[in-house]
Amino acid sequence: MSVLLYLLIRLSQRLHLPVDHAWTQAGLVSLVLIGLLRGRWATLPLLGLGTFGMLQLQASSGLAALSQTLNALLAGAAAHAFLLRQDFKQSLDDSRDHELGLVACLLIAAPLAGLLPLMPGIEGFEHRWTAWRSEPAAAGLTLLFRWAASSTALTLTLPLVLSLHPRPGSTREPASTGAIAAALALTLCLASSWLLHWPPLPALWLVLLTLLAWQSPPWISSLAALAVATSLGLHHGAEGLAEAMEHGDEPPLEMACELLAAAMLPMIVQLMRARQRQQLQQWQTLFDAGGLGLMVWRASEQLPRLSLRWQALSGHRGGKDLEQWLEHAHPLDRPRVAQAQERLLQSEDGDAQSANVELRVRPAGEWRWLHWHAQVMERDTYGHPALMVASLRDITSLKVAREREQLSAHLFQTVHEGILVSDPQHRVVDMNPSSCAILGRDRESLIGTPCLLVDPELLQHNGIQPDALTEALSHQGQWEGPLRLRNAKGQTKVLQVRLTLLHDDDGLLRYHVFALQDRTQEEWQQNQLLRQNQFDALTGLPNQASFVVQLGQALELARSEGFMLCVCNLDLDHFSAINERQGRPAGDQTLVEMARRLRSSLRRTERWTDQLARIGGDGFALILRCRNAEEARLALARLLDVVRAPLYDIAPGSPLHLTASLGATLFPQDASDTETLMRHAAHALYRVKRSGRDGFELFDTDKRQRSEAKVLALGRMQEALDLGELQLHFQPKVDLRRGKVLGMEALLRWHDPERGLLLPGHFLPLVEHTGLGVRIGDWVIEQALKQAEQWAADGRPLRIAVNVTARHLQSPDFAQRLDELLARHRPGLARLLMLEVLESAALADVAATQRLIEHCRGLGVQFALDDFGTGYSNLSYLKQLPVDLLKIDRSFVQQMLSDAHDRALVEGVISLARTFGCDVIAEGVESSAHAQALLALGCEQGQGHGIASAMPAELVPIWVQAFERSPDYDGRISVPAPMSEFAPAGQA
Repeated sequence: MSVLLYLLIRLSQRLHLPVDHAWTQAGLVSLVLIGLLRGRWATLPLLGLGTFGMLQLQASSGLAALSQTLNALLAGAAAHAFLLRQDFKQSLDDSRDHELGLVACLLIAAPLAGLLPLMPGIEGFEHRWTAWRSEPAAAGLTLLFRWAASSTALTLTLPLVLSLHPRPGSTREPASTGAIAAALALTLCLASSWLLHWPPLPALWLVLLTLLAWQSPPWISSLAALAVATSLGLHHGAEGLAEAMEHGDEPPLEMACELLAAAMLPMIVQLMRARQRQQLQQWQTLFDAGGLGLMVWRASEQLPRLSLRWQALSGHRGGKDLEQWLEHAHPLDRPRVAQAQERLLQSEDGDAQSANVELRVRPAGEWRWLHWHAQVMERDTYGHPALMVASLRDITSLKVAREREQLSAHLFQTVHEGILVSDPQHRVVDMNPSSCAILGRDRESLIGTPCLLVDPELLQHNGIQPDALTEALSHQGQWEGPLRLRNAKGQTKVLQVRLTLLHDDDGLLRYHVFALQDRTQEEWQQNQLLRQNQFDALTGLPNQASFVVQLGQALELARSEGFMLCVCNLDLDHFSAINERQGRPAGDQTLVEMARRLRSSLRRTERWTDQLARIGGDGFALILRCRNAEEARLALARLLDVVRAPLYDIAPGSPLHLTASLGATLFPQDASDTETLMRHAAHALYRVKRSGRDGFELFDTDKRQRSEAKVLALGRMQEALDLGELQLHFQPKVDLRRGKVLGMEALLRWHDPERGLLLPGHFLPLVEHTGLGVRIGDWVIEQALKQAEQWAADGRPLRIAVNVTARHLQSPDFAQRLDELLARHRPGLARLLMLEVLESAALADVAATQRLIEHCRGLGVQFALDDFGTGYSNLSYLKQLPVDLLKIDRSFVQQMLSDAHDRALVEGVISLARTFGCDVIAEGVESSAHAQALLALGCEQGQGHGIASAMPAELVPIWVQAFERSPDYDGRISVPAPMSEFAPAGQA
């Protein structure tokens, strides 16, 4: 600043101006103002001393130096106070700072600096004051000149000094190519003016000065303006300034205007540039507020312009190389952005105008995702990019959200748990593949349809009340529970469903989210584990632990309903020999087949069923429901018959014959607990094994007495057979439609001398499970053949039906003995013999029974299934048996007139007989109404007390003759008078 002041003083001397000229005073004011701006008020005394000393060096009088010093301090302090109040920034980056600088120079500092000649004590003051009083116009012109000169000096020195010594934070702009060219041209003009004394060309200089000020920093344009002002001062001083001074006149106003224009032009241009930069900064601020960083690159400028947001995002503060801002980018992303940027800078018209790249940048220790977008905005005349604008936007949160969305979408598609989303009206919005697989439907067919998971019928079927579900959702926001349903593919699914409500930001319900866990396999595994714990792995029957539970439940039911239970313990005889001879696989196969047989022989109803379990090895346990002890004995005997049936396909070559020992106890006669009942059944089984096996025994406290009575009874039956006390009675079978006798059923009777005529129920159960029962069965067949042969010889060939017990039928040599019995009589007699067997006995071993029937039919003997429809067996096996006749059990026929269920059963058996291709006969025809009803259903054969009771053989011809001679038979049956006396005792 001191150097500048010294040059100004020397310039005033060269122009023949006194040292108190306005230029010198303006320089002093500039010195004070700059000092105050740099050092604040604390530097004011030092500035005053420096100014006073410098004026003394220029040979100024003490009073004049003091006056000029005070004037400079006053002007500088006033301008500084004004700028300080207006928050002036010395970097001059804002247009407001330029405006404040002009106001301070032109309106505050310059007027105060120009008042110096009017102050008393200044050299020539009296002369000038007298002259100005005599010529006021000249005085005003002089003041105007001094104001212009002071303003020129201030506007030249203020930006120059502030630019040469910038404050921290201000920026220096490099001079562009146009500024260098304008500076060279201006230098030539100034050199020619000084060296060749050419007159200055203000218009040309102003143009060059304007161009230089527009494209260069403030300090360059300020120096250029100072050079122009100096040139103008030299020109005027050489020609007219000295002449004006010789006459005591002030310098011409033209010179002041030119100097003022040259001084103000750079600052005005810089003011315009500052406003332009301010507008750009405002736009950058708007973009920064929106999170968008900008970089503006012009081909005519050396440095790209970077917004603060760009610098913050990229971590780059500026540089000449466009790729320098990538120094903090990820190494994998940097080449992609550099190549895209290079393609844009080398592109031509018609090429791509923009580029977009996502990259990672770490400006401050944390990687951030940025979106870089660059676009060519202007091109030069050759089509090359002249202006490119690039932007940076932080997309880290968007990237994270996008990745989370992709992750959520991936999880939604791949998660094993089913997810189904519905709207507030329970219409399906979306569902993942797992839920499609669980429900057995594709996604497109379910979108927009009502959600079946909240179907009221399905919920109620699973024991869930829809109101309870709605209440749980309203209070807890979710509901969880199991659902069992059948999907579209017919598969039963067990689901664990969690229903959650999803609300928007305003608290309104948007979606229902169903999370479905398929527990079908888990439940199956649990059932399998439960089955392993409760069921036998080989046969699938309940094991001993499960049987104990079943027995306890059956006892409670028996106590409440008052029925009898038969608890049985069955053990196969000599089963270990099968494992030894045939091997373990054959033994296992035998157990499986025996379990199947025993299971098929159990009785089943809608309310109850008999129970069967395997309690270890070759032992089985059963729970049978019965009405009395006699029914229990019949059931036990039937079980033994089931076991005795031959087993085929077990041992190679020949069928396998097994027997069983069976012990049982009856509840409530044996009013014991579960464990005791099983122990009593085991005791009874042990006694059977000790007595020779192949039989059953009921546990009883009076066992010895009953055993003795049984032995005596068996002996008495053997005696009755030997003494001929056993005889056959015959009950007719008739054609209800034509009134013809079709045959007779042979029924065993015992004429006990002491007890009279005994029906089979009084003695047959005692011998059926023994070998004596087989012998009695052979005797009955032989007597029936003899009677049929006699009636045939008398001209009445009647077919006689004989009941065969299960043990008799399943004895190994039954077919052989039948052949022997038929061989004792005349040929062809076999066609008059029909064997009636209970369906349970026939179906105990279907294959063996089928072979026996085929053998007998080959001899001419026919077969009938007795008491058909009692429900002891599986009807699916009947189609395998080539029987000739089905007998409808009397219990159904007797109640068919009053019970619709029995009538339906009778009709079903008749229809079944037609399907099997065999005849059907109804037992228990008690009246003409029964006969008419049977005829209406299609059953034309009948047997019962309404037709005739069982009668001795000698009365059969008399009854047949009386029955067939009834005139005009119309289906109404009646008992002939001579036979009525047999009706009361004629039960079969």
